[in-house]
Amino acid sequence: MKTTQLLATSLSLVAGLTLLPGAANAAVSTATGTLGTTITITANCLVSTNNAAMNFGSNASTATTNAAASASFGVTCTNGTAYNVGLTPAATTTGGTPSTTGAGTMKNSNGSSIAYNLYQDSAHNTAWGSTVSTNTESGTGTGSSTTYNVYGLVAASALNVPAGIYTDTVAINVTY
Repeated sequence: MKTTQLLATSLSLVAGLTLLPGAANAAVSTATGTLGTTITITANCLVSTNNAAMNFGSNASTATTNAAASASFGVTCTNGTAYNVGLTPAATTTGGTPSTTGAGTMKNSNGSSIAYNLYQDSAHNTAWGSTVSTNTESGTGTGSSTTYNVYGLVAASALNVPAGIYTDTVAINVTY
């Protein structure tokens, strides 16, 4: 009987401890706070040519027709960014300041030169240049590439030069 009574007393004691307030649930607290996040996106534009070149091909110095060629490039600007695209041939017929009107000069290693012009349209009516709002194209960035075409024209009369390879470099200027 003593064993039963001892067991009953022990069980009552254990049961009583578990019913004490907070005995089964040890004090648990949660501290909270906040963490701010920030990122700054800057306006940016990229020009992609994929190594394109305007190649007027092979022409006889006695040709009686103009030589024409075309090329294209892409401009990618930050979404919502307004921009202007202009083209500036490096060399001019006088060898001075680069042209702002799309008129350039291809030269060979002997110093001979061939004049050419760059246009925004295949009919050769609207010249490319680098004077904003005059002979540039404007756009607003979308985050995706926009393709721009360049049409070149060499007058037949400019082809009467010594045989050789004539080159120039055209700068693509994007202002934003």
